[in-house]
Amino acid sequence: MRLLSQREKTFLRKLFNAYDIESIKYIILRNYDGLPDHIGNDLDVFIPKDQRKKARDILIKLAKDLAFPILKKWRLEYFEAFWIITGKSIPLHIDLYPGAFTWKGMCYLSDSDLCDNRKSYGQIYILSTEHEALSLCSTSLLWGGVFKDRYASRIKSLLSDTIVRERFDNLFQKTFQTEVPEWIYSGDKVHLSVLLPIIHRMRNGVFKNSFRKAPLRTLFSFAKYCLYEIKTLCRPPGICIAVIGPDGSGKSTLIEATIRELSPYFGSILTHHWRPSILPDLGVLLGRRDKRSLGESVADPHAMPAHAFLIGTLSLLYYLSDYWFGYLTRVWRPLSKNHLVIFDRYACDMWLDPKRFRISLPEWFLKYAVWLTPQPDLYILLTGDPELIHARKPETSPADVAECLYKMNQLLKVYRSRAVIIDSMQPRSAVLDEAKKSILDVIKRKSSM
Repeated sequence: MRLLSQREKTFLRKLFNAYDIESIKYIILRNYDGLPDHIGNDLDVFIPKDQRKKARDILIKLAKDLAFPILKKWRLEYFEAFWIITGKSIPLHIDLYPGAFTWKGMCYLSDSDLCDNRKSYGQIYILSTEHEALSLCSTSLLWGGVFKDRYASRIKSLLSDTIVRERFDNLFQKTFQTEVPEWIYSGDKVHLSVLLPIIHRMRNGVFKNSFRKAPLRTLFSFAKYCLYEIKTLCRPPGICIAVIGPDGSGKSTLIEATIRELSPYFGSILTHHWRPSILPDLGVLLGRRDKRSLGESVADPHAMPAHAFLIGTLSLLYYLSDYWFGYLTRVWRPLSKNHLVIFDRYACDMWLDPKRFRISLPEWFLKYAVWLTPQPDLYILLTGDPELIHARKPETSPADVAECLYKMNQLLKVYRSRAVIIDSMQPRSAVLDEAKKSILDVIKRKSSM
């Protein structure tokens, strides 16, 4: 939970007042206990589907009136997300859910049921007790195939009353065509093998109920959901960045700071060293390297001689294949789920520092070979004085560092709009500020597309 500023409190109060004036039957879905002083990572607000556009327009207009820029927007078939800059380092993240009780386009609780049974909580509206319990257990089970332990005690508390438990039991059976598992009431941890059968029955129940009531609408809604998913895959809301620089330029330090600063803008943050690693390391694959040594620092990365031409070429093609296949599975899919993917080094390092990878191929060939790999949304190029960088980490010679920095300037010309160069000799806070600004610019640009 984080403390809201006075301006944020004013924004939320005016937003809910405007919804009341316009007769928008909103409902705060969860984590409302701290309002109006505290919220969690985000604020989830249910909106009836026929009021979706009006609710969105009110939020956008209010943010504009209060001079709160909306840095990022993300829309799917069942929700819309807004990251609003209010002056604090952490954005105000609000999700509008016109499909809070749907699964893949199929509705399992109607808007009228939710709105007719909502109850007031101070100056806001929340779900009825049985609907809140159903929301907490069903959303993660249907969508994620998991039961979130952090909700277990809350569900147990909500269902402690006998009358509420009876209403919940009837609602669950009617909605999902199956009995309520005992572990939902007890809050006990359960194994995946126990979860899978109940998840399967719940999903079947949603489909059967929806198809029985309106078969054509069910198929249309599912198709619409699929189209939104395809659109998200084609234009993912997440971003991929690669931090490039010689040893000693501060890549690891910057990545750690970036994770702390930018986590509120993304679902999660994934990091990779150099490549996606869907294919095993060649040295490990050929039995010449211990798998446990991967990731360890190397005393002299240029100590080993370069491979012969044929072996070097095959090695390059092998790792380029890892970028293509790995990008599809370990980068593209997370980006479509609004994750941030950070690479410490990238394919271009095989051109910037071929000695590290024991590759002895023509420079022009390496340059264009790595250019053919899937490209990040942003390259952060850390530069500086070669002597000072070498002093930080003397594993590579000043001449090698200088050559790498020279090539990085060429890289900046090649990638232009998707690269930024930062002097790593500045104070750490200044380096982070420049990197953060560049990343936020990419977020804003992608959101406006």
